[in-house]
Amino acid sequence: MALVRRLAEVGAADRPSTGGKAAALGELTRAGLPVPGGCVVTAAAFGRAMAAVDPSGALVRSVAEVAAGDVSAITRAAAGVMFTRSPVTGDRSVVAIEGTWGLGSALVSGEVTPDGFTVSKVTGEITGRRVGAKLRLHYLGPNGPGISVQDMPVALRRRPCLTDDEARALASVARRVATKGGTMELLVEDAVFVTMAADAGSSGPAGGMLVRDGRIAAVGPAEAVRAAASPGTRVVRLDGATVVPGLIDAHCHVADVGYLAAAADCSQPSAPDIPTIQARLREAADRTPQGSWVTGSGYVEYKLREGRHPTRADLDQAVPHRPAVLYHTSLHACVLNTAALAVAGFADGQPDPPGGAFGRDSEGRLDGVVFERPMFALFEQNLRDDLARMDAAARIELVQMAGRRLAALGLTAACEADMRRDSLAAFGDADADGRLSLRIYGLVVHDQLDWLLASGLRGRWSSRLAAEAIKIWADGGMSSRTAAIHGTYPVPPYGSGILYFERDELTEMIRDFDARGFQVAIHAQGDRAIETVLDAYAATLAGGAGGAGRTGGAGRTGNPLRHRIEHGGAMYPPLAARAAELGIVVVSQPGFMSTLGDGFAEAFGDRSDELYGFRSWQQAGITVAGSSDAPVITADPLLGIRDAILRRTGNGRVLGPAERLTAREALALYTTKAAFAARREREIGSLEPGKRADFVVLEANPLAANAEQISDIGVLATVLGGTPVYQAG
Repeated sequence: MALVRRLAEVGAADRPSTGGKAAALGELTRAGLPVPGGCVVTAAAFGRAMAAVDPSGALVRSVAEVAAGDVSAITRAAAGVMFTRSPVTGDRSVVAIEGTWGLGSALVSGEVTPDGFTVSKVTGEITGRRVGAKLRLHYLGPNGPGISVQDMPVALRRRPCLTDDEARALASVARRVATKGGTMELLVEDAVFVTMAADAGSSGPAGGMLVRDGRIAAVGPAEAVRAAASPGTRVVRLDGATVVPGLIDAHCHVADVGYLAAAADCSQPSAPDIPTIQARLREAADRTPQGSWVTGSGYVEYKLREGRHPTRADLDQAVPHRPAVLYHTSLHACVLNTAALAVAGFADGQPDPPGGAFGRDSEGRLDGVVFERPMFALFEQNLRDDLARMDAAARIELVQMAGRRLAALGLTAACEADMRRDSLAAFGDADADGRLSLRIYGLVVHDQLDWLLASGLRGRWSSRLAAEAIKIWADGGMSSRTAAIHGTYPVPPYGSGILYFERDELTEMIRDFDARGFQVAIHAQGDRAIETVLDAYAATLAGGAGGAGRTGGAGRTGNPLRHRIEHGGAMYPPLAARAAELGIVVVSQPGFMSTLGDGFAEAFGDRSDELYGFRSWQQAGITVAGSSDAPVITADPLLGIRDAILRRTGNGRVLGPAERLTAREALALYTTKAAFAARREREIGSLEPGKRADFVVLEANPLAANAEQISDIGVLATVLGGTPVYQAG
């Protein structure tokens, strides 16, 4: 379609600027420098490296000439990119020049000799026009200008992943190649702009948006924006489509989305009964390599025709001779076949483990259903084992697969709510390779803290990857009926849920993380768990830094690190009032209404209208951010926006009609409020000058559409930092 063709041309003109060492280092000052293996090198470290190995500056001049594309051209690769003669003399050295053009990328390999550069191989795909997002000159040695790890400053060797072979690539000299004049500009017009800025509309509706070097330079009346553009700026007209800020999922499991994409789809209504699940597990067994467990995911027992969990006997019929696991949609429960129970070390007569429970048949034998903590351990082990079997390319592909799925839904950023060592490494590999297609804010699982601190990987890796928060689980899940509540559930597995930590232990943990400067995000669903979490937060915020509540005392005001409660399903009004007083941010999931709401109503009875009280929470003064908890449910933010407005379950019941939000309030959950929850509101969440050019092009305006139809609005394009990462068709 015409719109897609125009967006494919987003980017710079073909000729880059000359620049030089100062310009290159200036570019590096604004962004971390990725090195093979995921290391990040600052501009200062790069300068020290160059001073140590290249005191004459010959290598930097070589890179500048390659970027310039206008000196002693030797040959051409696709899209008119020139490779130029290198001033480097001496023995031959293998060189690779990697660039990103349009929507594709290529790696061009060859040799540098005293006579120049000779291309020997081009791999990858180059499409569209050059956008100059990345240009790397890798010196791979070992002769001539080859550089080993021993030659580099310690700053370049701060991660053990930087092996001697990897270190033979010096560094990326710039994250993009500037166009002539040093800027890349794009003018977007003929669209409905929903900026979500606080002062939106004060100067009339926006008629244009100017993007410069990946950030928004101007947005407002069309004539004013045009006046701010440079001569020759590329113009994209969107035929009346709607532009909204890049949508943000403030709590999902991105790595799990990629990992479970290969699992058998056992969700409802796709798999309406246990025989269908069995058939899908048989099919999965045929394609699952030996050594890996046969895996299915997505079932909800009360949505199955049988109205119960599948059992080990059901799974044994489908997969009799190798381990198989079927994950509940909540990822708070799973079902194991007999072989998997044996591998996991679970046996009949074994008591329930701390923080978990086993399902049992009428004779007390394990029926294969596993709840909570042992389920988490199984999932983590299987994910870690499967990632270990993958090479770096496969791990990057897993991240890319998840990124493609989320970008197609209009998501440009996500809080990864289960960040662990292996998944952080996979994200880091993708980021270093230039293939991380959304911004990831990592919530690192609390038991990984020692590793995180020892590795030196805490903090911001780049504009697209950060690990700055800690994740804790306080209780179980609402759809698995293991959330810790006062009273008992009227439905299986009955009981009062599972509480992982008592107040004092949780308080000690939070105080430690708070003192180290980490934002803390705690999963809490049941009212008993939420009460415990609020007690611990109150003790921390009051005692740890001399302040109490939102206004605090000497030395502290409110909740400066923006500690969070994740989900908060049964945060009834008295609890909401306490959370508001403490300034706690709540990250919740409106999309649960249509997908899991009927099960909530069954489990919570008369109190179900008080669940997920978005309007009451906001009226109490709580900042509420939107999310999906994917892959628990779909990551589609438009479905979440619809459900925040309608609050209608799958069977048509409206849960808490007084808690419905307006369309603008619902959109804010996934833009400005989510950015605040991730402590990124100065960079993303609204379309305002100075912020990153993350935006989504939609077929229709969700603020003007019938609420019933919001989830059907098509995503035409998703743009990250001014560059399309998804385009329809």
